Formats: sequence, structure tokens, C-alpha cells
Amino acid sequence: MKTFTPIAAAVLFAVSGSVLAANNTAIQTQLGAGNEADADQSGYGVNYNTIIQTQVGLGNYAGALQTYGEEGSSILQTQFGGWNGAFSLQAGGEYNDATVFQFGLGNNAETTQLEQHHSNAMVTQFGEANDGEVYQHTGGYNTGEVMQNGVYNHAKVRQTYSLGSYALIDQDGHANHAKSDQSGLHQTSAVYENGHGNGAYTKQVWGGFNDSLVVQNGTYNVAGVEQEGFLNHQFTVQTGFDNFAGTHQFGFNNWALTTQLGGCNTHMTTQVGLNETAVSTQVGFGNFGNIMQ
Repeated sequence: MKTFTPIAAAVLFAVSGSVLAANNTAIQTQLGAGNEADADQSGYGVNYNTIIQTQVGLGNYAGALQTYGEEGSSILQTQFGGWNGAFSLQAGGEYNDATVFQFGLGNNAETTQLEQHHSNAMVTQFGEANDGEVYQHTGGYNTGEVMQNGVYNHAKVRQTYSLGSYALIDQDGHANHAKSDQSGLHQTSAVYENGHGNGAYTKQVWGGFNDSLVVQNGTYNVAGVEQEGFLNHQFTVQTGFDNFAGTHQFGFNNWALTTQLGGCNTHMTTQVGLNETAVSTQVGFGNFGNIMQ
């Protein structure tokens, strides 16, 4: 039976492939009291990854996990304030970036990247008790971003089985809610909420090259968007209170524009054909409109 010297055994291990984690970097900086930071880069095939965690304040928690063959990826978590929580997971992918920045009290941020390639997940929070999440599963070249400034805002971006998609949720104010779901090819969604108690829900679940923009200013406005197909475009603008707008597009190259200014207005647009155009404008209070194409 052939034996190896310790040096020969080390060389054989190095050239036979990275069985265990290798060439990873973790940097932690903590200023304050009661902060906790956990960085885990162990596991099979976890190589050339970076974790940087910075905490300034009291009682903050930051957790970062890179595992299951993740390679060439980075997690950056920065916390200023107190009792903020951040957790980032990267597994089974390569060249992904996750960034969490928190300034305030009691904010919660989570990023998950599973079997992703060359994707970006970002959560930025200013204020108190905001909750933001970006979840990416199976795909590549995706970007999910949550930006929150205020109190008790909730936002979630979910990108599954998607390639080259982009989703942004930007919230300013109090108790706004937004969710964006994407799957397919080169989907684009942007939600801007400014005010109190607004809700925006966008779903792009099949097809490709669809784009959606929702802008809300005021209180308790609700917008729902669903796009299935290719090259559909929708724009919803709400200013006021208690307005509702729903847009459903199933087809090819449809265009929908809904504008609401006032209060308690309701409008629905449904498009199931090709090259359709729907434009709705409501100014005042208590108006109802419906377009089907």
C-alpha cells in the first residue's frame, strides 16, 4: 500500500479539487453593546466568497450563510442603530451579491439566493420596524431591490425561475405594503409608495419582456397588477385616498394606463388580445370604470 508524506498529501488534496470550503473571506466590525454577528462559509465547494458585517449600536443581529457550492459571491451587511435584524443566505450558485443597509430601530431585512447566477439582492432601510425581503430561486442575472424610509412598511420581492428580471419596491411613509412576484424572461416591475397604508401587488408569472409601474401618493390606495404573456406594458398612478385599480394583461403587446386623482375611485382593465390600448382617467370621488379588451 502506497503512503504519502504530509507535504505530498497536502499537494494531492489541493490539486484534486476543493472538497471543503476554500479561499473565503469574512470580516466583522462591531461598535456598541449587545450586537451579534454570525458568518458561516463552511460546506462542500464553498469557494472565493466574501462576507463583511458592520454593526454600530445596540442589540443588532446579522447572520450570513454561504453554503452548498456557492462560489465567487458576496454578502455585505451594515447596521446603525438598535435591535435591527439582517439575514442573508446564498447557496448553490455563483457570482451573486447581497447587500443590506439598516439605519434606525427594529428593522428586519432578509435576502435569499438559491441556485442563482450573477444576481443581486438589496435591502435598504431607514426608520423603525420596517420589514423587507428579497427572495431569488433558480435563475440568473436578476436584480431585486427594496428601499424603505419610514415606519412599519412591508415589502417583498420574489423572483423564481427567472432570467434577467428586475424588481424594485420603494416605500416612504407608514404602514405601506407591497409585493412583487416574477418568473420568466426579462420582466420589469417598479413600485413607488408615498404615504400611509397603501398596497401594491404585482405578479408577472409567465412569458417575458413585460413591464409594470405603480406610483401611489396618499393613503389606503390599492393597486393590483397581473401580467402573463409577452411585451405587455402597464402604468398605474394613484393620488388621493381609498382608490383601487386593477390591471390584468394576458396576451401580446398590450398597453394600459390608469390614472386616479381623488378618493374612493375604482377601475378595472382586462386585456386578453394583441396590440390593445386602454387609457383610463378618474378625477373626483366615487367613480367606477371597467375596460375589457
